Amino acid sequence: MVDRILEKPEYDFTVNTGVYVIDKAALVHIPDGKPYNVTDLINDLLRNGERVGVYPVSEKSYVDLGQLEEYKKTLKALGD
Repeated sequence: MVDRILEKPEYDFTVNTGVYVIDKAALVHIPDGKPYNVTDLINDLLRNGERVGVYPVSEKSYVDLGQLEEYKKTLKALGD
């Protein structure tokens, strides 16, 4: 039984674009010799009360280059 329906909902939330600028002082938190994701670093910094900044990027100014075909489309759009 359906108790609610929302026609064509719009979602607005922040996602990670995968571009990082890391202060040299934060590198001491990265363990040697084992895999360590940047998301782990961010969470460790936050747990330690350290500042983590963000820079909002609009959907219109972001291009996903993770797939070869998307990369080729981007090159073409940029006139290369």
